[in-house]
Amino acid sequence: MVTRQRAAARLVILVIAAALAVGAAAVPAAAHAALVRTEPSDGAELEAAPREVLLEFNERVSAPPQAVRVFNRAAERVDKADAGPGPSPSTLRVTLREGLPDGPYIVTWRAVSADAHPIRGAFVFVVGDAEASASAVSIEDVLGNQSQVGFEVVAAVGRWVLYLGVLLAAGGVAFLAFAHDRHQAERPLLTTVVLVAAVAGAIATVVGVLLQGALVTGLGAAALVDPAVLAQVLASTFGVAAVVRLVGLALLLVGVARLWRPWASWLSIGGGLVALGSLVVAGHSITTEPRWLALSANYAHAVTGAIWFGGLVLLALVLQRRKAASDPLGGATMVARFSSLASMSVLVVVAAGTALAWTEVRALRALTSTAYGWTLAAKVALVGVVLAIGSYNNRRLVPAISRARGGSQGPRRPDAWRVLARTVRLESIGIVLVLAITAVLVNLPPARSAAGIGEVFSGYANLGPSHQVNLTVDPNEAGLNEFHIYLLSPSGQPADIGEQVALRMELPQEEIAPIERVPQVAGPGHYLHSGPELSIPGRWRIEVVVDVSQFERLTAAFDIDVGGRPA
Repeated sequence: MVTRQRAAARLVILVIAAALAVGAAAVPAAAHAALVRTEPSDGAELEAAPREVLLEFNERVSAPPQAVRVFNRAAERVDKADAGPGPSPSTLRVTLREGLPDGPYIVTWRAVSADAHPIRGAFVFVVGDAEASASAVSIEDVLGNQSQVGFEVVAAVGRWVLYLGVLLAAGGVAFLAFAHDRHQAERPLLTTVVLVAAVAGAIATVVGVLLQGALVTGLGAAALVDPAVLAQVLASTFGVAAVVRLVGLALLLVGVARLWRPWASWLSIGGGLVALGSLVVAGHSITTEPRWLALSANYAHAVTGAIWFGGLVLLALVLQRRKAASDPLGGATMVARFSSLASMSVLVVVAAGTALAWTEVRALRALTSTAYGWTLAAKVALVGVVLAIGSYNNRRLVPAISRARGGSQGPRRPDAWRVLARTVRLESIGIVLVLAITAVLVNLPPARSAAGIGEVFSGYANLGPSHQVNLTVDPNEAGLNEFHIYLLSPSGQPADIGEQVALRMELPQEEIAPIERVPQVAGPGHYLHSGPELSIPGRWRIEVVVDVSQFERLTAAFDIDVGGRPA
């Protein structure tokens, strides 16, 4: 037992060391990409057609095929299909055809953030007589409903299968190497589970690469078989992570086939660590500061979570076998062995999870006012339930079984063996649900971003029963800021519904009464104001007031942290 505990301790130390190495070696990045400037600007009225369209973001982005497309009011392409990187890594550009006639034009764009998440948007500019043509164009009419809900749902399910496969395979190898008593009769079943999990993770990885192409290009099913799209995805951080994952799973598979030989055990463990590392190099953590903390915590969280989850699944199978063999003491001994490994894993999971939560949330308001925050809260609550079940197993059921078989003193539970087998299964199911929540969580904007903490603020609020308003404050720091207001229809397209739009800004903790400003019209459903009103850091309340008619007024409110000071 002492030898196994020392081996488990060495594994955890290896995890922490590898996590620090990942954090130290990562490429620096700023935050989630946000569009900060376009040429022409949204709603611009130009006397002559421009030669190109330029988009500038607040961080490095990559351009998928057809990253920028420009349409006239008849939904005909008027660009030269040469969209790509602009003069800097944070820009995209596309050249327009010569001799464009007067009229409205719609620019639709797609890009991939440094964290491998696809982003998209659209805006309008007008050449010539704006009054005669601007009201005749609608982004929704020209582009139609380009919903990708189907691909996004399939991608989320794929990520869930991916996490299940990789964590079960890597954690199962750790269980077999450090906790299992090498009972030969159980070896075929347990190694088969690990092999199937690794293959499932590899298949989900390949499918994920194909789906990423569809999501970043907007080309739908055509992107799944387009070699240019596949090459672009493989060249991105998402693709690099996928290749690393496949290599790690391949090493794991080779090692599992000869498991318990020293070289094979360490090869499979090393492959599992590599596969788990691939989950870190493409995601929120690579754009979160402090980068070393976010990456190290994320890696340690993934590895120790795998040890916990993979061990629980294989332990449940072992208990089922030993129950059938009428060996409750052997089953209880297995639980005790796994507990020595899992206890250290749980401590690291809690510590790493706390660090990750801080890096991605930063403020209580961000936790309670964003989809990421509520999803994270649900995950934490479910993890708490799983921990409670595990604690009950280790503190009550395992000692009761040991007393019953060993004749030691203390309260006995005749049904302890039956209950233990059931609760271990419940723990495994709980972790499966945690991974399902994680599959959704990783594709949501971090709470700090959604709440505008420490970076450009962009948020949505309901405006009446059927519309929404999007407010962007750039750079969201004390001093001069630009306010962009977008009134949106139920389908998410610009809606020109306001006879007049106003901004009201107040800082309650400093007793600064509302400051009211009337923004300028910048395009259909788009209003712009620039000014120094947010000159004091703190939590500001900003209201968007829309007079729909003489008798109807709609209001939406936002609470934002200016200057990066969390509430």
